[in-house]
Amino acid sequence: TRRPDLGRTDAFVSAGVTAVQGGATGVSGSAMLNLPLLRDRAALRLVGYRVKEPGWIDIGDRRDSNRSRVTGGRATLGIDIASGWRVDLSGMLQLIDVDDSQYVYAPGARRRPAQLAEPHDNDLVHFAARLTHRGAIDVELISGATWHEVGNSFDATIGAAGFGLASPERLNDDREYRVIDQELRLSGKRGRIRWLAGLSYVDASQLLTLDLQSVTGAGLQIDRHRRSTRDLALFGDLGIPLTDRLVLDLGGRVFNTKVSDSRLGPVRTEEEREGRSGFTPSMALSWSPGGNRLAYLRYGSAFRQGGTDLSRTGAPARNLKGDELATIEAGWRQQSGRVRLEAGTWYTMWENIQSDMLGADGLVVTRNIGRGRSLGVEASVTVDPAPGWTAEAGLTFVQARLTRNDLGLALVDRRLPVVPDYVARLGVERHFSLAHGEAVLGLRARYVGPSALSFDPAINRPMGHLIEGQAEARVHWGRLDVTARIDNLFGEDEDMFAFGNALRFSTLRQFTPMAPRQISLAVSARF
Repeated sequence: TRRPDLGRTDAFVSAGVTAVQGGATGVSGSAMLNLPLLRDRAALRLVGYRVKEPGWIDIGDRRDSNRSRVTGGRATLGIDIASGWRVDLSGMLQLIDVDDSQYVYAPGARRRPAQLAEPHDNDLVHFAARLTHRGAIDVELISGATWHEVGNSFDATIGAAGFGLASPERLNDDREYRVIDQELRLSGKRGRIRWLAGLSYVDASQLLTLDLQSVTGAGLQIDRHRRSTRDLALFGDLGIPLTDRLVLDLGGRVFNTKVSDSRLGPVRTEEEREGRSGFTPSMALSWSPGGNRLAYLRYGSAFRQGGTDLSRTGAPARNLKGDELATIEAGWRQQSGRVRLEAGTWYTMWENIQSDMLGADGLVVTRNIGRGRSLGVEASVTVDPAPGWTAEAGLTFVQARLTRNDLGLALVDRRLPVVPDYVARLGVERHFSLAHGEAVLGLRARYVGPSALSFDPAINRPMGHLIEGQAEARVHWGRLDVTARIDNLFGEDEDMFAFGNALRFSTLRQFTPMAPRQISLAVSARF
């Protein structure tokens, strides 16, 4: 989402092809045009793209069933309206269509028995206006509006009998989101003190509709639930030099949040309202001893309003407590010659965690699950061992656990779901000249350690222990670039995430395997 360049005509086109091992072939294309207007006082930037992703899951006699298409475009008009003042008006559209889901019923498999297709539709429209001024006091005023529609259709021939509709066939899950956001930021310096102050307002709503369709065409509405959220906040930050090398940052956010939840029924509407005001502070110390070295210590906090769970008609309302998050982190960064080093640690306290769970009816519900904490350390090093060579390595350890259980279930595994216990990565690049051009060869690997799927003992199971590998070659000749890449270099088929059709989850174990090895070739040109 780059801003238009007021003084340069620029154009870019690209095309690519992707082949999946054991699957189909996909193609992609994109284009960009940056066009100055009004004697370099304005410029228009246009972007368009289209991707056809190959499928690689076979369902019954439907081969490569999980094919998808992404179509999008952006347009931005930038205008220099006066000395130091600029306005950018932008809009974007993105449409995603997926023909079928990609879960399977056996680990390592890439096919499942015949069943109804489960398409996914995801459409996003966004408009924004941004007014900026650079001077003694920098001013930034941003206004945005976003509409997002997400639709999923699931095979309901298994797991939906309890809803009372004869011969159920499909479960349709449709969600509509709307967000209007406004923000004003002022920043500048007063002597050696750096300051920032701002005001933000967000008005958001979401509408969830769940309905069943039968083989005969009859329908049953399971849920129609609307949530509206309004958030008004005043925030600020001060950067105060204590010495030439030590800087103290003090910040905070004063907020007022109101949430309204409504269950929309055929006869009456149930409504619950929640609200809260509060203050979330932040503080940081940074020390620069010289020689491209930096040490920091930081505290930050945040809050998310809970609202009310009105997720099923006939079920009692459940008030949800708001999440409260506080983090202390410390770290060190330095660059010495050909070596760059970063190391850090953090401790996070998480109160009233809101999490999605599988309900007794086989559908997803939101619950407060208790209190959690996360303790982690990470380190990375980048080395240039010789001219043209770069090597990097990184390691992260995380211990994320539930420390207070509010679920009413005896938990065997208290790990926070989907958070791996450790992650390691390695990479190497070689830069060299090739036929009057510049070439890069790269090899990267990432090992994701063990993790868990859910707190619910009935559906929880181990995940992780997988290697993600990638090899890439890029050549740049003047205005032409050619890139070849191999993803899933080692042909892994481990479970990435394991949740597909909620209605079948309690009776049929589901797995989401890694995409097979993919080979991509892309060519781009700039004019």
